[in-house]
Amino acid sequence: MKANISRWCRDHGSNFASQIFDRSADAFDDFLQSSLFTEKLRKEGEAIQKLLSRPSTMTMNELLKSFSMQELEKDLHAAAPTLWGFLPVSPHAKVQEALEGAKNWYVFTAICTMLSLVRSQRANNFQTIMGLFLLGSGASKREISVLAAAGLSVSPSTVNDHVKQLSQENLEIVQGVIKRFLCSLAWDNLNFAFQV
Repeated sequence: MKANISRWCRDHGSNFASQIFDRSADAFDDFLQSSLFTEKLRKEGEAIQKLLSRPSTMTMNELLKSFSMQELEKDLHAAAPTLWGFLPVSPHAKVQEALEGAKNWYVFTAICTMLSLVRSQRANNFQTIMGLFLLGSGASKREISVLAAAGLSVSPSTVNDHVKQLSQENLEIVQGVIKRFLCSLAWDNLNFAFQV
């Protein structure tokens, strides 16, 4: 009996629940406020936070090399399938129409990253990349501040700190290359002197 109920729920449960929710708004509200649903969303929020938090050992160069909007979209979809599926469901038809299209996942990705920032200020990989992009694109300090207040970027002072960190990392890379190839540079200069 239990197996038959489980099989029926797996095959027809979603359709049955949809029929109930269509006929009773209170049932849908109760489901959304149930501990089962809120716990699932909380766990997905934690997964998004973990996904968008970088380890303390990660350098800015590594963050820039590893960041990809397409990969972030796939990772967010895998980490939070309920939230991902829940976002396009809207009672407002105009919002639904506005979100449809080939690039609607950009919107979902931005929303998920903003939600992760609410959970933890350290879950800011997307905002860090966006801040560096805005600075590199010539955006003014005021524009970056507005987007930081909206949760889409980090503050201008944080962007400057990241640029300094990136400069220091690249300086160390260049110094390491010069130290490794110092003999080559000296030989090249000597070789040049012999040809004169």
